[in-house]
Amino acid sequence: MADRSSLCPVAAPVDRPFAPPASDTLAYSFTLPAAPQSPAIARSATRAILRSHGLDDVMDAAVQVVGELPACSCRLAPAAEVYVSLRYRDDALRVVLYDTHPRHTHPPAGCGLRRPPLSGAPCSGLRGQGLCGD
Repeated sequence: MADRSSLCPVAAPVDRPFAPPASDTLAYSFTLPAAPQSPAIARSATRAILRSHGLDDVMDAAVQVVGELPACSCRLAPAAEVYVSLRYRDDALRVVLYDTHPRHTHPPAGCGLRRPPLSGAPCSGLRGQGLCGD
């Protein structure tokens, strides 16, 4: 039998300094089942992530968005799962949710006619696809 120990990953270098979480290192993603409990799980994970990265100032708005996106997607998209991504870039928290909703082939104005624009949302550095005046 061949020696399989060479297939094991090499340990991380011990001379690499430990860097505590900071806003500029925030990059998380997770997959959730398309189920009624998923919005609560997404909100809880988002709170923990933002708190650990010192982003309490955007917590309320981000938790609201992260709860609403999976709630709608789990009800309306035909997927078994939804994927949530949280990234902090250019002084803004970016929240993205992917599901299996097909890409629209009609002009973007078609959706806008059926949906009123969001205004006065508590953005405070929170930007997203079609959210907070983007």
